[in-house]
Amino acid sequence: MTPSWVFFLASAGIISEVTSQGFKPWNPLGNLGHLGGGNRPPPPEPKDIPPPIPPPGFPLKNLLKISEILDPRKAGGDILSDFKDFHKKQKKLGRKEWQNKTKQFCHRFPGHPSCRKGKFPDQKELEEMIGQFSKGGIGKFLKKVPKIHIEDPLARVDPKLKQLLDNAGREFGHLNTEFVSKIKDICKRKKCKEQPESAKKLRELFTQKLTDFETKFAGKDKSDTVQLRFDRTLQIKEALLEKGNLTADVAPVDNGVFDLDTMLTEEQANILLNELNKAGEGSDEIPLPETDSDDEDGSETNSTGKSRARKSALYFEGNLIKKWDPSSPIQYVLDDSLEALDKNDVRAAIYEIEKNTCIRFKELASPPSGSHIVYYKVDSPTFCGLSYVGRAEPANPVYLSFGCENNKGVAIHETMHALGVAHQHLRNDRDQFITINWSNIDPQQYDAFVVVDSKLYTSYGVKYAYDSIMHYNGYTAAQNIAIPTMNPKVNSAANLKVLGQRQKMGSTDIELLKKMYCQPGCEDKNVYCGAWALKDLCKDPGHDQYMAANCKKSCNLCFAG
Repeated sequence: MTPSWVFFLASAGIISEVTSQGFKPWNPLGNLGHLGGGNRPPPPEPKDIPPPIPPPGFPLKNLLKISEILDPRKAGGDILSDFKDFHKKQKKLGRKEWQNKTKQFCHRFPGHPSCRKGKFPDQKELEEMIGQFSKGGIGKFLKKVPKIHIEDPLARVDPKLKQLLDNAGREFGHLNTEFVSKIKDICKRKKCKEQPESAKKLRELFTQKLTDFETKFAGKDKSDTVQLRFDRTLQIKEALLEKGNLTADVAPVDNGVFDLDTMLTEEQANILLNELNKAGEGSDEIPLPETDSDDEDGSETNSTGKSRARKSALYFEGNLIKKWDPSSPIQYVLDDSLEALDKNDVRAAIYEIEKNTCIRFKELASPPSGSHIVYYKVDSPTFCGLSYVGRAEPANPVYLSFGCENNKGVAIHETMHALGVAHQHLRNDRDQFITINWSNIDPQQYDAFVVVDSKLYTSYGVKYAYDSIMHYNGYTAAQNIAIPTMNPKVNSAANLKVLGQRQKMGSTDIELLKKMYCQPGCEDKNVYCGAWALKDLCKDPGHDQYMAANCKKSCNLCFAG
């Protein structure tokens, strides 16, 4: 059970990386209308395939609203929501307050037409300013996406090896026309352009949580950087829909989360946007006059309204996923929000990883200055866990609800994300093992089914496994929760029950972590080594020499771990 996609730590100049995380496989928020919330009769049960059962103890009768968890006094930082609220209430701001708010707005959205003039817009333009966002495409309003060099891993590879990749070489976000048509058909019956209120509340919740977390380390307000990351996440979702020719039909859920349970760092988002041909999209910021100035021309603009500010020309190679140092224990802290039983669940999760691999952890009473993981409890029934993929700066927060079926298993899943492992069902070879029912997915959660970029992910030759603790439930993001969105192609009825299990790490989860962390000095030199190894090329007479020299991990030619 291969937890999924791991970052590629190549010593060859290809950037390293991995993908996102996920929400609870069984998704009540997206399907409350099918859970007895309306007068509609339940859908008929499919033959041979059992419908999903809510996790034991799941509080259906007493569902908390995120708004009850969120402290509105702390949920600041969303200037767009403020502007919408001002417009709705027809609130008139004083001159200085309007100018301060406008500066915040233009700092976050430098590409907005109202921010390209080098002067403060009139408050009478507020409706028009807000209306620009209804046209879609947040990327054009944001700061410019930096250009990032990503080397083509097949540039100097034998053409015969290229031909053997099949679907493993597909582009990030590729979707064939048949599947696109099925998604479009869903949106003829369902409103796919409206943002669910739950998405807004979830984004507000984690904007607050992350801002509080990062401000503690930085000693200054970090709401701007958190909002940019969440805006970039939305930009990626929109770019994926654009690539699938779905922009006119679908508006992705704007909740700050990618692939249902993962968050993206700004560097990760920029790399994925480069892969989606969005490098350079957006604008540099044009400074506005000093607050309360009557200068209508703006001191930092010329007669054409172009900024004199330094142009963004960032061009670099980076690692999408950062690995932890395997030579020293990974430090972690259990926040006071966790109860005693919650702490035991996390410790049991960490023990299972330690028991089966060389990876070691060290619990601390308080956060250290260096890299570490902090486990938080968020009392919300809307998710099981949320994490970054790979080591993040300044530290890795892991958010757990402790409201799902197996809290220890959820903690393992999210901790493996933090170690650099992404989801199993997003592997490039997933279509050999599962069938996605594109006629039943929630189009607004399309990113939960997008196969990862083949140039940035590797399986290290670990086989696909239905029982991976990194696999999602078969009913993930379903329109009709009695019909699966993912069906195993092998022994379907039995393996459908296995998908999304959180009882324990599978053998391939363990194998993958060992290859990632427990084989020092041994490496793969090409991201496609895993795909070639799974085609039995390690011992193929025509390719065995290349594989032995360049794909030691994927070919199991390492002697440690």
